[in-house]
Amino acid sequence: GPGDGPGDGPGDGPGGDGNDKRCQFNMTQRAFHSHRTLEDILLSTEYDASSRPEVAREKDLKNKPTAVTWTLATKGFSISEKANTVTLTGEVTESWVDERLAFNYTQGDTCPSDSPPVWTVSKSHYYQIWRPWLYISNQVSTSDISNAGSSLKVDADGTVTWTYNTLITARCALDLKRSPFDTQTCGVDVMSLSYDAFEMEISGAAYSTQPTLEWKMLGDAKVSSNSAVKEGPDAQTTGPSYAVLEVRFEFKRRNGYQIREIFVPAILYLLLAYCGFWIDRNVAPARVAISVIPVLITRTLLNSVYATSQLLPYVNVLTLYLNILSYLNILAVCQYALVQRCIQDEKKALLRLKGLAKMRDVIDALVDA
Repeated sequence: GPGDGPGDGPGDGPGGDGNDKRCQFNMTQRAFHSHRTLEDILLSTEYDASSRPEVAREKDLKNKPTAVTWTLATKGFSISEKANTVTLTGEVTESWVDERLAFNYTQGDTCPSDSPPVWTVSKSHYYQIWRPWLYISNQVSTSDISNAGSSLKVDADGTVTWTYNTLITARCALDLKRSPFDTQTCGVDVMSLSYDAFEMEISGAAYSTQPTLEWKMLGDAKVSSNSAVKEGPDAQTTGPSYAVLEVRFEFKRRNGYQIREIFVPAILYLLLAYCGFWIDRNVAPARVAISVIPVLITRTLLNSVYATSQLLPYVNVLTLYLNILSYLNILAVCQYALVQRCIQDEKKALLRLKGLAKMRDVIDALVDA
């Protein structure tokens, strides 16, 4: 419309009469009254989305690396012991400075009076702006980034902020030896998909969220910026070095359920099994029941633990505890089996004793006669 293009209306560019009181955005010596017009003209004709900001500005491929900040505001998480993975949901914010998009503005009737305006890029123009294309190198799966759940904004100084919701499932080497009294360290490794360590620097932060029923985060993540070398197509060669942002959360297990539903009942059933020692040894049904039932219950508890965890090449605190109690319960059953054997031997001995007593009576009768 009139006044929406460069230099085609009053006050829209050099040579205008300056009587237009609308908010005016100035970029590359041009003036625009709407972001949509700016996007249609500038991004389509004068902006190269394939070049990093530093390269485009200096026309030098060896220019300084682009500094990118990656921030994760965690909203939820879960840990899978069977799959050795951690799943994080939250909002990711990536920001960098692209001076090609910097602008100033002439304040008018439609301009805010308290702060400079922010250019909110239309979703249809997202792919016309350079982005760092970061990815999670230790991911198992990551949700697709939809335009519906994201926003891309540009401040007046050229700071670009890209925000989107994500669901990340990443590999995590769980050490379950102390389960359920364990603390696990899991996280994500953020890398660039296209730019090596000489072209991009990555920094950032990650924030904790509310605990789940089984785990809680021990504060915000520990973040460190390192570099990693991608392997080449064969074992003899290696690829370039890439910047890596290592984000590590510490998770502590909330073990109230295991203590309440496994540890305490298991030891009580062991005591129940050994209470059978005070029952008359000749009452076999009662003694067998009070010895065998704790064995079955303890084994059921152990099977429930195995069903929710991976097959481990080692024992942990919980399985070791239940196995020891199972062996002690089985020992109580074996003890009563030994008692039954002794009772049978006693009965045989009594029969022999009665026979000998009768024989003695016969011999005594003969001697008296």
